[in-house]
Amino acid sequence: MKSLSAKLLATLIILFTTQGAWAMALGELSTQTRLGDRLQAQIPIKLGGTEYGVDDLHAQLMNSQEAAKYGVELLSSRYQFQLSISEQDGQLVVNVKSRKPITEPFINLMLQLAWPGGSLAREYTVMLDY
Repeated sequence: MKSLSAKLLATLIILFTTQGAWAMALGELSTQTRLGDRLQAQIPIKLGGTEYGVDDLHAQLMNSQEAAKYGVELLSSRYQFQLSISEQDGQLVVNVKSRKPITEPFINLMLQLAWPGGSLAREYTVMLDY
């Protein structure tokens, strides 16, 4: 009986101390960019009740080697993407921009978001049309 109680207590401690790590999420990427233009896109950050601000978060793109660890093959690295985090209408967003025009109809990105309590990664595939 002691073993079961100890396991239950350990499970509850883990559940409540890691709850903040589960609350953060990245939403869907939205863009109005057309093929041949520089990418300008936004990804909403879902805070899930946490009180992080722009200065608490860091977004970066994974390189090909890092993405391969997740089984993702990146094909869009030549566009030199830039990421920034800002607040728009009370919502934190990741802004994604490319320095060069996008010449392929499909691009994929592997984005990592980090904050003092943890980090997460998400792959995005974007289809651009004329």
